Amino acid sequence: MKKLSLHLAILLMIKLLTSNLYAQEVSMPTLNLEGSDFGSTVYSAVNANEIPEAVAVSFDIAYDQTTLTYNGIVNKNSVFDGTDVDVHVNSSTSGLLQINIWDPNAFTAFNLPDEKVFDIDFTFNGGSSDLAFSNAGYMDTNGDEFDLTTNNGSTTGFTAITGTNGEWDNLSTWTGEFGSLTQPGPGHNVTINSGGTITIDAGAQANTVTITDDAHLTLNAATTLDVTGDFVIESGGSFIQNGALNAASKTAKRYIGAWSAADDGWHLLASPVYPQSINPEFTGAEGTYDFFAWDEPNTTWDAFGAGFTGENFEQGIGYLVAYDAEDTKQFSGDFNSDDYTKSLTRQGEGDYAGFNLLGNPYPCALTWSTGWSLGNVQSTAYVWNESTKDYKSISAGEIIPAMNGFMVYLTSGTSQDLNIPASARVHDNTSWYKHKTMQEQIVLKAHDPSNESAKEHVIRFNESATEGYDAAYDAVYIAGYAPDLYSSAGNKSLMVNALPAYSSETIIPLSFQKNEGSSNYTITLVEGLNGQELYLEDLKTNTIIDLSETGAYNFSADAGDDPGRFQLKFSTVGIDNPNVGEVNVYSNNHKLVVENIKHQTTISVYNLEGQLMKQIQTANDHYEKYLDLPDGIYMVRLQSNEMTQSKKIILK
Repeated sequence: MKKLSLHLAILLMIKLLTSNLYAQEVSMPTLNLEGSDFGSTVYSAVNANEIPEAVAVSFDIAYDQTTLTYNGIVNKNSVFDGTDVDVHVNSSTSGLLQINIWDPNAFTAFNLPDEKVFDIDFTFNGGSSDLAFSNAGYMDTNGDEFDLTTNNGSTTGFTAITGTNGEWDNLSTWTGEFGSLTQPGPGHNVTINSGGTITIDAGAQANTVTITDDAHLTLNAATTLDVTGDFVIESGGSFIQNGALNAASKTAKRYIGAWSAADDGWHLLASPVYPQSINPEFTGAEGTYDFFAWDEPNTTWDAFGAGFTGENFEQGIGYLVAYDAEDTKQFSGDFNSDDYTKSLTRQGEGDYAGFNLLGNPYPCALTWSTGWSLGNVQSTAYVWNESTKDYKSISAGEIIPAMNGFMVYLTSGTSQDLNIPASARVHDNTSWYKHKTMQEQIVLKAHDPSNESAKEHVIRFNESATEGYDAAYDAVYIAGYAPDLYSSAGNKSLMVNALPAYSSETIIPLSFQKNEGSSNYTITLVEGLNGQELYLEDLKTNTIIDLSETGAYNFSADAGDDPGRFQLKFSTVGIDNPNVGEVNVYSNNHKLVVENIKHQTTISVYNLEGQLMKQIQTANDHYEKYLDLPDGIYMVRLQSNEMTQSKKIILK
């Protein structure tokens, strides 16, 4: 209804006419503004056209209070000079201006000009707002009411800003146009740069927000971030949400590389939103994808659409996926931010009974174990290491990357609940996996150069550990596509073996088993003990290697080999015939020099990834050759019928 006086409104209802014989119109312009206008005053004109003599004109104008702040009516046309006719405005809290033009004390006739009638004074905060008419009409001097044609206006202005480190509401955090605003507003398309961390501690606004790879945003509790458009976390970005996020769309992306072989391209994936449908975003045509759920009671991988028929990703559960083409997958919906309690089981049979596949349910990294109540869950978990095609152990304080699945091992009982605490969320740029040294340890890696796979074995020393299996310190062995390398405690094969101490007489038996299709391998010392020499004894070839000196041991293996092939020792005690140092190997001015060669010897040069770079055969006592290789560290392997020896050299 029109906002006229009560007696006038009654009169209008009696004499209401709906026809409009002329092009009587009120209109407003379209204003396109810039970032420099943000926070400043803008005038939006209300124009009239062909409105005949009237005693009242009335209309409503709706606007977005986020974009515009109403200040008043200014620059009124001279038609109002010297009369009691004026512009009367009722401004509602919902963003509606109710405007009446009339003399409230008498039915004074007036003519509006065919031009601007007045300006509406707004503060423009940035963004986009329609200026939409409704209930537009006028009353002529006979008391008859007519509708008015309307032509809506708008006010629009957007600009891009970038931020790296700091508080959201601090102007120094940002680069870009702000006008007189002191923090991002509804007209800003916000990008958080790689390497940056930005925190929101008070109410905040933006048109769009993009968190780039290795960029971090924290929305603290009791705060709200209002985003008019899209909120996007690019692959590798990180978002910790404790407050409220309102956005037209919310998306987290995860880049997934393609497979190139049957043992390649596998990923453990989890959803950071709920609900997130599996099909079609995470499936495809038959033969172009793999999507499996882990079934612990049957210790099997169930394929989507067959043994596994769930429609959505389950919160806190991981899935095994692979694709024939690289792609950036999108998770769309509200981001998970609560604790999630998952039911674990130990009902299967065989080596994988008790293994349960969980998933990081957040769009940020998760710190494993610290602050968790593990109960009967082994303190070491497992993530999939894409670069080595195998599982990697993670201990307390290490990182589970965003949207990543992880295996946990229930050591006893048939079931137990495990709570994934939101308090363990952290910003970390780990992509799918990360290694951190948490305590005194030895890290060995068995590498198969032919399919670029590797198995990591960790030996730790902790005075609280025992020689047997300790769920709090050890990790049960789990196989991938790499060659097997493990030690044992009783009847359990271990991927992580925690021992109470070591001495010069300590001997740690190591088991090795080849994988399919390969015969040549390397065991590399990734991490050693400061100042402690480590010797690897190959019981098959009766070879002793000083890993502290050489860094790696190259060897061949056959399908029928005894798994108990190696021993790790801490001194030469018990070594009857060490062959360390028989041949002198060093580099000089980018030349490889080998001295004291006594037999026909194959000299092989490997990079630290285990790739063969050069291979020479010689029987000369002294061999010297310039190596046309990039500067760096290389392993030189000498092999003859009488000995095998490896030596680390540095080319520079």
